[in-house]
Amino acid sequence: MSTILSVTFDNPNDFSDPQVREGLSQGVPGLQQLPGLIWKVWTTKPGEGLAASFYLFDTLESAKNWGDGPLHESLHQLGASNVNVQYWEVEEEFSKQTFATLERANN
Repeated sequence: MSTILSVTFDNPNDFSDPQVREGLSQGVPGLQQLPGLIWKVWTTKPGEGLAASFYLFDTLESAKNWGDGPLHESLHQLGASNVNVQYWEVEEEFSKQTFATLERANN
């Protein structure tokens, strides 16, 4: 069963800063290699110091391997605090009916 990993955190970084964007870009290849990752959505609330990420993994196990492990060190290196991690089971039948992409696109 597909799983959404939602991560919210206080974010001291300005994602529009070119140096911050370069640092984040350097992490993308590692994310692309995460076992079971189908996609990731990056979000921020500019001016409020908040950010969130939403990951779709193929299984709860794959999601927890990232969310309960290396994710925390990755966010710590960015200076994030008040990290909140939650796991959500995807209702695939209805999600597909409302245009959700639940399979990894071939790059």
